[in-house]
Amino acid sequence: NNRILELKENMEVTGTKGFESLKPIRFVDVSFGYNKEKSVLKNADVEIRPLCATAFVGGSGAGKSTLLDLFLGLLKPDSGVVYYGDIHHKDLDITTLRNKVAYVSQETTLLDGSLLYNLTITNPEASEAEIKDACSKAQINEMINELPDGLDTEIGENGIKLSGGQRQRVALGRALITNPEILILDEATSQLDSETERFIQQAIKKLHKKLSIIIVAHRLSTVKFADTVYVLEKGRGAEHGSYEKLLEQ
Repeated sequence: NNRILELKENMEVTGTKGFESLKPIRFVDVSFGYNKEKSVLKNADVEIRPLCATAFVGGSGAGKSTLLDLFLGLLKPDSGVVYYGDIHHKDLDITTLRNKVAYVSQETTLLDGSLLYNLTITNPEASEAEIKDACSKAQINEMINELPDGLDTEIGENGIKLSGGQRQRVALGRALITNPEILILDEATSQLDSETERFIQQAIKKLHKKLSIIIVAHRLSTVKFADTVYVLEKGRGAEHGSYEKLLEQ
């Protein structure tokens, strides 16, 4: 009985207005804390512009993941507003946003089966042209050509037959096959060797201006191509600007 009450209490409440594409998303004076004593985000002002690459950089506990969770509506601000275009976060039908978002994290989960199966699991109806396009954008065509059975190669439980970098590129390809409007890269290159990180960065550069990209990273060097970089310190946006401008500071 208590469990049912708890579920009802924590049930996700969502608005009715559909997400508007190609509009800026703004955090206005947003604060959030997991408990009353400690704020994780304090009066954050952030703008995620459409078709731009926006990066959030900072150490552990700086509030990067909390910011993402607020953006995706998994958390609600204690104070302040997240505006999706002109829509207040309370009025947004959050599923209409999430349907347009693809997410790539540092932990890649792949299933026992073929490479093709893993790439199209998010979009089984994908056409041959769409698969080809996503593979090209994710820089995995060369890798496919080297595999014994190409796209039909069995990759083993959690992609055991692929290297870490290959798995990450497959995750990026899988994300792109959904034709997202917003791509989130959450520490997506933090565990990769420098050559693979370069591959992923080249892939992201190809996507620049074609969709909105949100990058979360520990290191400033990872996000040098971003249009705007926010440096988070203890939940506050300490400074923001282009990579070059921040480097000067």
